[in-house]
Amino acid sequence: DWRGQFFGVVFHFWFIAGVMWSSICLCPLKRCLLCFRGGSCTQGRRCAPRRSMEAMEAVPCTDGAAPRASQPWAARRTAPALYFGCFVGGGVAALVLALRSGVPWMLGAYADNIVDAVRTWGGGTLQYWGLPTNAADVVPFTQRVGTYVALSWSNIWILATGPRLASRPSLVTWALLFNTYGQRCLFYRAPDERPFHGFDLMTIGFAAYSLGLRHRRAIGKYVVRYWFVVLFILALLWPLGWHGRIDVSSPRAIDQVRFNLFEGAFIALWLVAGERLVQGEIFGEDRMQFLNQWALLVFLIHKAVHIVVPAPWNWVALFGLVPLRFAQELWRRRCELTAAAALLDTRPM
Repeated sequence: DWRGQFFGVVFHFWFIAGVMWSSICLCPLKRCLLCFRGGSCTQGRRCAPRRSMEAMEAVPCTDGAAPRASQPWAARRTAPALYFGCFVGGGVAALVLALRSGVPWMLGAYADNIVDAVRTWGGGTLQYWGLPTNAADVVPFTQRVGTYVALSWSNIWILATGPRLASRPSLVTWALLFNTYGQRCLFYRAPDERPFHGFDLMTIGFAAYSLGLRHRRAIGKYVVRYWFVVLFILALLWPLGWHGRIDVSSPRAIDQVRFNLFEGAFIALWLVAGERLVQGEIFGEDRMQFLNQWALLVFLIHKAVHIVVPAPWNWVALFGLVPLRFAQELWRRRCELTAAAALLDTRPM
């Protein structure tokens, strides 16, 4: 019944809506962070040209309160760390305490309205993701929402204040990673946190693009060199025998910590060595670009295929599009070669 499960039918389009929403929320920070990327963020001064992520590792802090070069090495390192820890870390702690306690108090007065909205718009789909179905469930739900909002807002706080206080702006991205997965390990997150999860991941990517990642080149070199050791260590984090969707059946206690460390490790690995893990020859020599279009097409239609076509023919239909897309790519290349040959023939000698 697609009418009763409307949000389940078009759920994959929420990814696009989530990217748009996250981009709008992060837009106010974009100009200032790109100024730090260029090496200057002084009021009234035009931003310098953008630098690569590797170049951002060498960008010093432009704050006027930074220690002078004549001071001892320990003082030059300790003072920015104390400023960063007290101001930025204190703000994060205040946000977590305020939102985890304040949000349930604010939304608890509207328990009946929240339940009516879930029943009216969600059907069985939103209930499946943990939204409240009666008034008694609203308070636990709002407590979870406070936890999710606290993480997202604390990340924004770190991005807004961290580059001005850190000795190197590229260190802020590491602080963002530790804050994100530190809170995810400490506080339980139910299936209804998925929209906030996407926003947090985009915030990390935005910080890595704008500020860089300190020592990413050196770390990435050893990750690629000793990839088998990295995979062995990560395999030890995965609980033996675990199967199913973690985003639907969220684990608790030690398993929650293990899964979040697992995810955080892969995010960090992608940021430090993502461009070295995939060889360009896949698309240059092997010409596998058609897989990009096939993946996009399957992403858009796979839910409808699973509803209409019975198993196992639904998977046959989806993977059967691979040779069709490959044939279309061959035909496109042939047409381009024919057009190029015709153009050469019509040129005057």
